[in-house]
Amino acid sequence: MEISQEPGGALVSYGYRKIPRSEKRRLLREHFDRIAGRYDLADTLLSCGLHFHWRKIAMDRLFNNSDASTRGSKLPAANCGESSTSRGVSLYFDSLAYTAVGGGECARYSRFRFLDLCGGTGDFAILAANKYAPRGLTLVCDLNSAMMHAGKIRASRTFRGKSILWVQGDAEKLGFPDCSFDAMTVGYGIRNLVNLENGLREMFRVLKKKGKLVIMEFSLPVSSWLRYIYDLYSFKVMPRLGRLITGESDPFLYLAESVRTFHSPEKVADVMSGVGFRRVEVERLTNGLVSIYVAEKI
Repeated sequence: MEISQEPGGALVSYGYRKIPRSEKRRLLREHFDRIAGRYDLADTLLSCGLHFHWRKIAMDRLFNNSDASTRGSKLPAANCGESSTSRGVSLYFDSLAYTAVGGGECARYSRFRFLDLCGGTGDFAILAANKYAPRGLTLVCDLNSAMMHAGKIRASRTFRGKSILWVQGDAEKLGFPDCSFDAMTVGYGIRNLVNLENGLREMFRVLKKKGKLVIMEFSLPVSSWLRYIYDLYSFKVMPRLGRLITGESDPFLYLAESVRTFHSPEKVADVMSGVGFRRVEVERLTNGLVSIYVAEKI
């Protein structure tokens, strides 16, 4: 959850409106502050549970396996090149993990590091810690502390959820060292960036060589008949249901508008390639309601 792109100039897109960047940050922060406690419920009900299916596909693409039952190290630790740099990054994360979870827990981590960026309540991180990479170090980074607080409570009820590290930060100005992560996910986050290219450059910077990125983002249906139905649902039904679930309708109206003003999947893939990612692939799910982007840092 971060902020939508409008290259150049002082104004950025906020749904169908143009507003100053700082104003957009404020509005999004307020939106997520107000719905954080019931965000996961709204996500499940408004997607009719499809988001569970979409996230599983995204994680399967990240970890190169359609059968998650044997996971833990299916995606090998990536190579960052310079050994002294690698040692410095390892010390940074050893210190971070020790501070967050203590020495005893820190000792069990492998060198594999996973980042759930714009992670909100940590859906991808919970999957990684409990199923896909249980021997790795899992982090959530999000701009909104209320969303992460709600996620911590939910994660603590899972087997390995308490080991997840939660770091507040801006996806366009990450505080992590270069070549920090072997794998990274971004769920519903790039649509909210102030500058898409800046955010993708930061993702590229903190990913290790041979590291892998998977982005999941809303897009528009391919079929015209489904797009008509989706428009009715997005503007007439979803804001009302969102208000019943969370007490707020504005965040859901923004969601509907921002999906329609965001870049096409083809344009997003072009920008990813432009900042250095290779083997960029786009997969449309559920007739294009969601697009998954898979890329590597070669």
